[in-house]
This record gives sequence, structure tokens and C-alpha cells, in this order.
Amino acid sequence: MNHINKFIFIRHGETDWNALGKLQFHTDNSLNDYGRKQSLQAALILASQNLGALYFLSSPYARAVETADIVTRYIKYSTKTDIKKIKTDKGLAERYGGSLDGMQFSEFEKSTKKLIPEGLMIWDHMKLICPKVECSTSLVARMQKAIEDGYNPKWKEEATLVIVGHLGAMDTFSRLILNQPGVTMFKNATPYLFENTQNGWVITELSA
Repeated sequence: MNHINKFIFIRHGETDWNALGKLQFHTDNSLNDYGRKQSLQAALILASQNLGALYFLSSPYARAVETADIVTRYIKYSTKTDIKKIKTDKGLAERYGGSLDGMQFSEFEKSTKKLIPEGLMIWDHMKLICPKVECSTSLVARMQKAIEDGYNPKWKEEATLVIVGHLGAMDTFSRLILNQPGVTMFKNATPYLFENTQNGWVITELSA
């Protein structure tokens, strides 16, 4: 990741499962109406940033692709920003959650307290709850490959890579690869600027 100077991350807009407080891993849910409104707001924020050409790379899941589509269509037709065609990469998919997919978060919290020893990072030890859960090592390896493959070092300041994906996947990637502390609660359909500085990676929530 050292050759990458910056990129934008947008978590997909809200789905019905988000609204219901359900864990959402590989179930391919679409956005709800509120999620579509959130995605339009994300487009307004990006359009105000003067980032140059934008290259969109998305998780293949419907909630991410739809978010990217709403954002790119608004920017394309309301500004002169150069928008490249959305590409999808399965490396940006959310973690495989096995039988945890669709579980209420409140029930998941109860399970973690019973089965994961205090002091351990929950997301890195989910196999103690469900052995089929994808491990964090596998998750961040495929994400890093997808991001590095999607980034063109020739862009420099003239273009920006925009990644549209998932909370759990990007949080784990940020923590294990970019050395970000704790759990970063990326908001639905909110753009975040990731910058590679002399003091390490810095994440900034963007606003209009």
C-alpha cells in the first residue's frame, strides 16, 4: 500500500437489514429508500470536493453497486467530473459470515460475551462462534489485492480511486493493514478520504 497516496471509501447505503439491526455478510440485499437518499447525499459531498477524475471500484453486492451507481450518475450529470465506468471486484466483498448472516446484532453480542475471551478482538476471533466465518487474514489479503490492482500510480493528483464497500471488511482492513486503532464505525453512504502521510494513514470524513 506504500505506493498509494490516497483513495476514497464509501460504505454502501442503508438496507432493510441495517435498519433492523441484523448482521449482513454475504446476503445480497438491495438498498432501501432511505439508503438511496443517503447515496444521493454522498454524491453531493463528492461533487463538492474537486477531486479530479473519479475511478469507481465496488464490491459486487447489490447494495454496494447500487450505491456506486447513484453516486456516479449524479456526479456525471450535474458536474463536468470525469467518471470512469464502475468496476466490481469480489475481493471487496464483505466477510463470509456463515450461520451468523442475518443474526440480530444484540444476539451476536451475547454470543461474543459467552464464547470470545475478554480482551480479544471480536472480529478476528469469530470462528469461536461460527467455524465457517472467513478469517481476518484472508479478508484483508483479498481486499489489499483488490485495492492495489484497482489503483493507478500515474493518477497522482489528477484522479482519485473511489471504493464502495462494507463496514466490517473496511474496518478490519483499516485496522490490520493501515494500522488504524479500534473499530472505525463508517457511516452508511458517507465518503471518507484515506491519505497516506509521513505519519501513516489518516482517515477523514468528508462533508460538503
